[in-house]
Amino acid sequence: MKVVFISFIFFVFISKLHATEDERLKETLAGLENAQTRLAYLQDNENIYLDQDLSIKAEYWLSLGLALEENSKLDEAFNVYSHAVTVLESAINTHRELYIKALIERSYITYLQTYDTKQYCPDRALAYNTLDETVSIEMQVRANVQYAFCFQNDKANFSTGLSLLDQALKFAKQHKLSPNTHAMIYNASGLIYGRNQLYAKAYEYLLNAYRQWSLVNDYQDMFNMLHTLTHNAIYMREFDKAKQHVDEMFLLADQQNTFEDFLFFAHYNSGFLALAKGDIKESVNAYEMALSEQKNTQERYFVKSAYEVNISNYFRLGEITKAGDLLSQLKTKFPEHQIKSNLVNAFAAYQQGDYLTAIKKMYQQVDHEQNERRLFIKHAVQSTSLLNSQNITELDKKLLEKTIEIQNLNIEKAQSDKHAIYLFLVFALILFLAVSVFSFYLYKTRQYFKHHARIDYLTGVFNRRFLFEEGERALKEVRLKKIEVSILLFDIDNFKKINDSKGHYAGDLAIKLVVEKCQENLPKNAFMGRLGGDEFLVVLKHVNQATAYDIAEQIRADIQEAYLAEISPIELTVSIGVVNCLGQNSLDEAIAQADNLLYQAKAEGRNIVVSE
Repeated sequence: MKVVFISFIFFVFISKLHATEDERLKETLAGLENAQTRLAYLQDNENIYLDQDLSIKAEYWLSLGLALEENSKLDEAFNVYSHAVTVLESAINTHRELYIKALIERSYITYLQTYDTKQYCPDRALAYNTLDETVSIEMQVRANVQYAFCFQNDKANFSTGLSLLDQALKFAKQHKLSPNTHAMIYNASGLIYGRNQLYAKAYEYLLNAYRQWSLVNDYQDMFNMLHTLTHNAIYMREFDKAKQHVDEMFLLADQQNTFEDFLFFAHYNSGFLALAKGDIKESVNAYEMALSEQKNTQERYFVKSAYEVNISNYFRLGEITKAGDLLSQLKTKFPEHQIKSNLVNAFAAYQQGDYLTAIKKMYQQVDHEQNERRLFIKHAVQSTSLLNSQNITELDKKLLEKTIEIQNLNIEKAQSDKHAIYLFLVFALILFLAVSVFSFYLYKTRQYFKHHARIDYLTGVFNRRFLFEEGERALKEVRLKKIEVSILLFDIDNFKKINDSKGHYAGDLAIKLVVEKCQENLPKNAFMGRLGGDEFLVVLKHVNQATAYDIAEQIRADIQEAYLAEISPIELTVSIGVVNCLGQNSLDEAIAQADNLLYQAKAEGRNIVVSE
């Protein structure tokens, strides 16, 4: 009995010691004033924490990874998280939650490095699939939310992401988690709906996120939500709602004056709303007020945007002198800034007396706005159609369940009813008709998804798998019929820079614009597809090497001339490798040759076409 008692006391002592080390680590880090000092502390005291049990070691690795991330040392952070994942994987039964947390943190580093769902989502999928009842509700919610983002741009499956968020919200409500957790879920739901042009639903969830953050007086996130709500309301043409949110931004700016850039963004959004309503004079005044507050914000992108919009505003009002003064200020303050706005460039040409260029730029702006409207309608219709289709499928499922339930009730009733046979036959006929209708619906649905299984969700061109199937068929014709077939392999120059500086959404817009410009220059019997990320392959049947080179050059030139405001001032260009498939044994061999030429194009300065 004495031995048992001593063992128990020793176990409690060791447990308290470990808990103390864990708490001491968290308290120490919380007391350090900045990211640099936190990283220095962790690196200087590595031996203290690594001389503990696995739980303490894992908490140390996770803290070190976060500190490296805060200090922009992403490669080192990735390596630390990877080490934690490897070690914890062998002890998953006893350290499941720490393993899941390490996977999620590593996926975030991969997201920052690549912005590619194919690269950062495997970790999130593994974290989600590793969940069980031993994992805390907070971690289950976090895993659901992180995994949901993997479906935000997948128009065929984005409802899967919404289902994950619905589950997370259910957990949060059942277990009465913090308003911050609720707000995180609502915000993620709103972003997914918004990415798929379902702005009304996005607005509903973003408004809920705002309300949750207001419960805990999280003024920064409240203000950020008001900014997003204003833009969503404008996209819906709900100008009264947008005005209400702008007024709330001004109120927060007045009440919370410790946030110095609130007033700048309140005026900025006021100008954006006035411009959307067509009130150019009011927009001018609002943007002038925003520019008077520019010293209080570090968001240089929005400052440059305010300058460019107001130059266009003054130009539209015919106040040429004021527009010219603003243009001079913009060039003085940001001498390296490259203006991509067609309207501002049109004014610059007009100011110099180059009226032909000014007119050309104005027409380019008209074309750009028309194209944006077409893309918006196309994407909105696709998203709404898919959501409706999925809702109909769910209703059909419920209808079938009800039909089966009715069948069982009728069979039970028929056992004691003299009209049992008659009722059964009538019901069987109804069921047969229902199943026939349902079978026909399933057939049509299968045809629909068969088509979409071949298409890349973002660009509408062939996906990688179907592209290779079609490409191999084309090369078979080369061998059997001796026809001319050439391929173009290209990708977007400096695409990572676009994602890093302008965000994943801007990168998606750049990819879509490149595909559109490419398709405009392809002959009738050509086809193209997306190999992955920003890399594309074009197969040109009955086209020789010289003609393929001319087509590639026209594509390159058109893309260079294209304008996309969301990536300004980064220039949108592509590099292209051209290969004739005569003498190639397979599509893989042809692509490998084209990839060498593409690499050569990159080495020679990008934005060029290189042929064999």
